[in-house]
Parts: sequence; C-alpha cells; structure tokens
Amino acid sequence: MNCYISENKIYVTFDYDQDIINKCKFIGMRFNPKTRTWWIYDSYAARKAVKSIFQINSIPVNNVRRELINVPSYLMKHQSDAVKIAEKRDRYAIYFDTGVGKTLTALNIISNLSNMTLVVCPLQVIEDAWINGVKKFNLDISYCNIRKYNNKSFPKDRKMYLINYESFIKYYDILTEMNFDTLIVDESSRIKNPKAKITKAIIKLADTIPNIYLLSGNPAPNNEMEYFTQMRALDVSLFGNSFYRFRDEYFYSDYSGFHWYMKNDKREEFLNKIKSVSVFVKKKDVLDLPERTDSNIRFELSKDEASAYNDMLNDLIVDIEDKTITVNQAVSKIMKLRQIISGFIIDEDSNTISIGNSKLKTFGQLIEDIGDHQVIIWTQFKKEAEQIIDLLDNAVLCDSSVPYKNKRDNMIAFQKGDAKYMVAHPKSIGMGTTFVNCSYAVYYSLSYSYEEYNQSRDRIYRKGQKNKCSYYHILGSSNGKNLIDSVILNALHRKEKMSDAVVNYIQNL
Repeated sequence: MNCYISENKIYVTFDYDQDIINKCKFIGMRFNPKTRTWWIYDSYAARKAVKSIFQINSIPVNNVRRELINVPSYLMKHQSDAVKIAEKRDRYAIYFDTGVGKTLTALNIISNLSNMTLVVCPLQVIEDAWINGVKKFNLDISYCNIRKYNNKSFPKDRKMYLINYESFIKYYDILTEMNFDTLIVDESSRIKNPKAKITKAIIKLADTIPNIYLLSGNPAPNNEMEYFTQMRALDVSLFGNSFYRFRDEYFYSDYSGFHWYMKNDKREEFLNKIKSVSVFVKKKDVLDLPERTDSNIRFELSKDEASAYNDMLNDLIVDIEDKTITVNQAVSKIMKLRQIISGFIIDEDSNTISIGNSKLKTFGQLIEDIGDHQVIIWTQFKKEAEQIIDLLDNAVLCDSSVPYKNKRDNMIAFQKGDAKYMVAHPKSIGMGTTFVNCSYAVYYSLSYSYEEYNQSRDRIYRKGQKNKCSYYHILGSSNGKNLIDSVILNALHRKEKMSDAVVNYIQNL
C-alpha cells in the first residue's frame, strides 16, 4: 500500500480488497484505471477519512487545539459537559432543545478552544444571541459581524466572525481564504437539503476546517433523512458522500416514491452513528434550567417593507415636531408602523394592503426550530392571526372573530393536546385560563399594556406546569437598527409608560 499527496489530491494504491474498495467509494474516492490508483481531493475531512480507512500515519492532520482553560461556574451541567466534550472532540453536534442554552455553550467553546471561528447562523440571532452573549457574560472574544461590511473589507484580526446564511454565499470566496480553525453552524437544520447551494457551500468549507460544531434544537424537523447533510459536514465516513446511496441504504419508499420511511433493521445502526458524534438534551430533562427564558428573534425588513416603514415614520416625526398631531393620531400612526413590520397595512377604508412576508417567514423558521411542541402564538392584529392560521397545520384560533362557544372549544382542544398550536389575542383569553400543557409562547406582536403582556406570559407559567417555559419575541430591524416593536418590548420590561417610550424613541432618531 502506498499513500501520498500531490497537486491538491490524495493518492492511494493497494492490493485488491473489495471491502477497502467499497470504503473508498463510500467516502467519494475515484479510481484511475491507468495508474491503478484511488484518489480524492485533498482536504482536512478527506485526510481524516483516508487515515481511518487505511490506518496510516503518513498523512498529517493538523488540528489547532489547546488545553481547556476554564469552565465558568455559571454554565449549567449539560452546558459544561458539552464544553468538555468539545475539548476532546474536533467535530461534534450539540443538539440542545430550544431554550436550553446552546449559544452560550458554543461561546465558551470558542473562548476556550479556538483561535479563529466562523459562525454561520440565522440573521435574527447575530446581535441578540451571539453578540449580546459575549457582552452579557463578559467573554474575552473579539467579534465581527461580517454582514455589516458590504464591501467585504472587514477586519481580519478578530476571534469570532458571524455571518447569516443568506450572506454566506456572497462572502464565500473570501471566507475560504481566512483559514478558520473552527466552524460553528447554528440551527444546522438549515442545511438539511442536499441539493441547496448553501448546503453544498457549507459542506465544502467544512471539509477544510479542523473543528466543526453543529447547533440545533430540532435537527431533523421533517424526517431522519435530514441528518445526512449535517453528518456529512461532520464526518464523511459516517454515511458516505452520496445522499442517494445513504437514502437507499437506510430508507424505503411507498408505492408513489414520494414518501420515505426508515428500514426497521437499520434504525439501531443509524441512531448509533448519530449518537457517536452528537449530544441531545431535551428541555424537560434539564433539572437546573432556569424557570423562564426569554429570547428575541430578529428579522430584517424587505426593501418594500423598509420603504413603507420609513415613509410612515418620517410623517410621524414631522407631525410631532410641528405639534400638528393629537395623541390619538400618533397612536394610529404607531399602529400602522407595527402593521408594516408584520408585512401589511390597513388603509382608511379598512382594506388590507400586503407589503411583504419577512416576519411570517422568520416565524415559520422559528416554529420549525421549536419542533414537536405545543406553542401559543400571541398576536395583536386579525391579519396576523389569519396568516399564521393559514401557515400552520393543526392550529386553533382564539380572538374576537371567533364566537365564544367555538373559542371555548378551541381552548379545550389545545389544553387536551388535540391542537398543536393556538393563535390568540391576549384580551380573548380569560385571566384565569391556564395552559400548563404548553411551555412555549411566541409573541408575534406585542400589546401596549404591561398587565396584558404579563397575564399572557402567566397563561403557561402557573401551578401545575412541569416544564421550564420559553418565550420568543419576533422583532423587526432595518439596516441593523431596531424598530418600534423593540421600543414597545423594552418599555414593557421596564414597566415604562408607553407614550413616553415612543416619544423618546422618535426624538432620538
């Protein structure tokens, strides 16, 4: 057997052995019949796979690591355990249920183990989860939000670089030249489609980087086949390089060919391979989890949405400065700002004009990330509720448009678990009503009233609740700036008078 690297390829020659040939094909090696040599393009992932097949040490695999410096006392046990695992494992999946603290875990991995890290994550969590996490816990991590540098001339001396999925392709060429030693893919279910351009690009980059960590609360939201691309990014030797070979090995289809099911005799093997490179933590199993966690999910307004928002905001600023507007008129315009953030506006004739669906798309992704759990979705506008009901399967509606008897039936169906989602306005749910069957609440839009907001939070956080409660607020931004819904949320948290908060926001623009 002979193995060597030349011209960006790894070459191997060996005596005929069908088992080894199968392994070579499995990881994507090709055979040159003229030279009787098997080869594969050189990369970190390829070197690891070839070393594993042939049990040889002639191929160097450099992995920049260092001894664990610190596991902070504020980490919960499941978080510190994952940080310790990352000290020893260069490629690993951290599948923590939503609300269990996977971002803070990853930040401590970066702090302890990495020289330079690229984090690919949803746009809405760059500031609120990753950057705010660094600030809140005073971590020694210099960072760069790449997306803010449209000309690609961003600083090259930071420890952590953050980029959203949509911008990753745009910056791909320059990212490949930066020699990251760690890649973190946050909400890795986003790369579940093997045909998607973003999936292929992330896997291609992952092959060149020593340390890879995947984060997800719901890694395979639709079926187990969605694990393939994530496992491919971690270790090509697990399920090979071909999705179709993987699919045919572990799954079978119905007569139509559209639905695929796992083969019973392959399930144990499949799960053991996943387990070998991942850790799963469910919220209900984490005894030391705080009782309530709040998360802000941000999204960027589309061009049309941002234009409509700015036009309405400028009109409001002029009116306030000229003192030509009454309090009621100001409230009306602020309400329209909130509608625009949700992708529509209601005109003077009560007609609904659609502007975009940025918020709805972000909400849909959040629901997918939450996974197989019941969720209450709080809304303020009927149009929002209609859009959400149309989007979700097995959802019931509880607002003023629903007759009392039907609304009561809907609430009972949700309490019994017959409905997975309940879309509701806080005023339409009685103050004594409890939903301890559910531990997830999403605020699609917010009330002005602290009492109303606080009461809605307590619908799931009451006596009889056995699980920890998670609350999500979907907030808009434009050109990296927070909008009126963030002002409302901050005022609610501070119990501040809403009118004063809004005026201060406008005066400081």
